[in-house]
Amino acid sequence: MTKFIDKTIKSPFGKRNRWTLEVNVILQKIGEQIPYFSVTGFFYPNGGTHDSPGASCGCIHELILEHFPGLADVVALHLSDINGVPMHVYENGKFFLERPEEYDDQVIAAHFRIPVSDVPLLRERYHYYNNGDTLPKSKKRPCDKKRYLENFIVKQVGRWLSEADAAIAKYNLIPAR
Repeated sequence: MTKFIDKTIKSPFGKRNRWTLEVNVILQKIGEQIPYFSVTGFFYPNGGTHDSPGASCGCIHELILEHFPGLADVVALHLSDINGVPMHVYENGKFFLERPEEYDDQVIAAHFRIPVSDVPLLRERYHYYNNGDTLPKSKKRPCDKKRYLENFIVKQVGRWLSEADAAIAKYNLIPAR
């Protein structure tokens, strides 16, 4: 387990109080499942415990990134498997793409770890064959969504593996037993 411990930050409640942010970066393994990245934090007053008033813990990525911006690479891998594949990659991807009114481009970009600027084209290609960017939407044919999304995912696998390998090496991660 890699820990980034005891980063003291000023409390929003005054100059006298100090807080500790403890970040745990691990490759978690439960039973026979493939190990996955877990990035969690504990935020508590100095001299206190995780149960102290005002303490928070868990998936507090915004707070972690505010104080440890260098951890952005591994925070992006949270809940991805050891090969960098996001959790339930097909199912969650399909769910997000099918509900544009509920899930904005940021959610899809974070799930697939792609630039936000790539999401509109992904959405369009998910819903329509790419039979020419100049054709109006009314002339484009419906897409085989399942096949398109599966192909899109397969094309990401190499990049995801590289990102995972880089994080494992950078943070010296060993799968938990």
